Amino acid sequence: MEACSKTGIPAGFELGVLRRSTAAKPQPKALFHRHPWRQGATRLGVVFAEGGNDKLKIRRDADFEPKTGLSAPTPRRRVTAAAGFPLLSRARGNRNNFLLHITRFFMAVVCAAVFASCASGASVKAGIVRHTASAAYLHEFFPQWQPLYDGIEVLAGRTKYPPLKFWAIRADLQDPTLEIVMTPPPAPAKRAAPPLPYGSIYSTKVSSFARANRCLAALNAGPCWPVNAHEWEERILTGIFIADGKKAADSKPGFGALVFYKDGRAAIVSQAAMTGGTEAVQNAAGGFFILLDSGEVGRHVFNRKARHPRSAAGLSAGGRFLYLLAIDGRWFDTIGATEAETGLLLAKLGAHNGLNLDGGGSTALALQGGGGIFIVNRPIHKQIPGKERAVGTCIGIRLKNPPSPMASY
Repeated sequence: MEACSKTGIPAGFELGVLRRSTAAKPQPKALFHRHPWRQGATRLGVVFAEGGNDKLKIRRDADFEPKTGLSAPTPRRRVTAAAGFPLLSRARGNRNNFLLHITRFFMAVVCAAVFASCASGASVKAGIVRHTASAAYLHEFFPQWQPLYDGIEVLAGRTKYPPLKFWAIRADLQDPTLEIVMTPPPAPAKRAAPPLPYGSIYSTKVSSFARANRCLAALNAGPCWPVNAHEWEERILTGIFIADGKKAADSKPGFGALVFYKDGRAAIVSQAAMTGGTEAVQNAAGGFFILLDSGEVGRHVFNRKARHPRSAAGLSAGGRFLYLLAIDGRWFDTIGATEAETGLLLAKLGAHNGLNLDGGGSTALALQGGGGIFIVNRPIHKQIPGKERAVGTCIGIRLKNPPSPMASY
């Protein structure tokens, strides 16, 4: 096959179109099989001719001029350039244009879902400054807390390396107007709720838990099984759970727990130390591994590289301040954190001890604002953006003596 002296490509080809010439017996083909990541050269805007790696610039219809030795263009097989996209290189223009429209449609759907989930907590997010950590592992991140209520502060932040978005709450446990609540919400009217066996609990969403207990802030707590988005189904708890002094599930050695004692103290301890009497405990929620111990991230968590949305709780030195943390994940702009990164973030927020709670699709942080309860982070359950999962246990912060019922009731 002779090559054109001006373009250096075989006769029977034209710029922007690959098709077989009537005079050419062998079927020419581009070298896409050697460069599969180029996806038909649509991203680079080049075509690879057979037998060489000469890059040919794809030209648009208005600039196309047939050259000597090249066959004339075929209108019904031309591939036109769409707005904002390079000219597709294959001859099957109809199929490529169809795929292009399908891609645009799905991109529009994803963008709409992202905007809708971001707007869901707009009334709570208004006036909250987002802070950015520009260095890896948060070494240059210095949080600036903003008051949400008396004794409660909030922070919405993000990191660039790795890309993470998170929400955090800091509550003063010595504030006499605040109290911790873990009591499951009561059964709704006209719904039968027979007693469950020991170690099980009815499922609830964090938003429902916060409304029922009139919480100012609430976060999902311990792991449970099975997982779905249906409320008022049985959940088998993994780890200890005590609400209002009543024990509902046993300890699971190897994991940690967030404990609030009747004398006002708070601590993060190993569940192995809670196998005995728990008469002094007012509320307790078991989690997974202890991430932060005396300000140091545990060595055992550095080997776990999996990234997921994370829920975590921390306590300051002395146990005065409680930290609740929700890190979003499984999004292009927030990929989820490892356990080590979660511990480091807790430490940067001011925690001295930290516990990893149930994460993944269960991660949800609810705040009271604008006359109602809103999920301020972006939960994702079963790959559905913004869908909240029904969990087993939650941690809530509320006023001991609220002045009046919340407007959402």
